[in-house]
Amino acid sequence: MKKALFLLGTCLLTTACSTTSYKSTTTTATSELKTAGQLNCLPTELCPSLLVKWNEKQKNQVRVDVHLSSSYNFYDINSLVFDIDGKQFSYNPAQATEKTTVSRFVPKHSTTYFIIPSQFLQEFKNAKNINVLVKTDKGIIERNMYSEVDQEI
Repeated sequence: MKKALFLLGTCLLTTACSTTSYKSTTTTATSELKTAGQLNCLPTELCPSLLVKWNEKQKNQVRVDVHLSSSYNFYDINSLVFDIDGKQFSYNPAQATEKTTVSRFVPKHSTTYFIIPSQFLQEFKNAKNINVLVKTDKGIIERNMYSEVDQEI
């Protein structure tokens, strides 16, 4: 019985964490688009989560939220760098890093956001390799976002 409840709870938690709620005020057009996900990380690595939001009223920019959850440390997020086939694009945060305690399982949560020109997304179009570097007060966290080699498997 305990195993069944544990599995059900795990499924609900996983579903809740992977679902983004969206309430639209119009029925004819979408005014805001969102996508979220984690980078390619090993189970033992700190894995940043990225949430990208595009607002129809500000078509020339996207907002990228960066979240770091750690059992041990808070992180000051100083910059976000996209390394696309060796060419780097660096962005500074739009606000100071917010640090909160989420729960006893993931006690330390650091988050901030970046405003990035939407034209930048064109750089992704023919990319063969994309790495994301999150520069923090405790060092650089570099993770792969996309690799053409990984897609062939």
